[in-house]
Amino acid sequence: SRGLGDVYKRQEEIDNINKILTTSSFTMDGVYRRKHQFDNNGKIKFSEYFSEKFIYPNDSIEKRIITYTKIMNGKEVETKIDTTDFKQR
Repeated sequence: SRGLGDVYKRQEEIDNINKILTTSSFTMDGVYRRKHQFDNNGKIKFSEYFSEKFIYPNDSIEKRIITYTKIMNGKEVETKIDTTDFKQR
């Protein structure tokens, strides 16, 4: 499974108008969301995976890593990673 670890809470949302299934999961390590866009025949047009993780490399820094991946026809077509460091007070 793609980075879900021990899932503490899972939620599914269905948007019948736009034909989107969204699954959100929350773990001790972060938040994960998967969106699947369907065509009129019920076939997946594309999927998007979002994750937000927090890492604490030491007592004074918190690191947030946001990852976005888009998949079409079973292949990754786009990936973005944003990393932000926060100094703790």
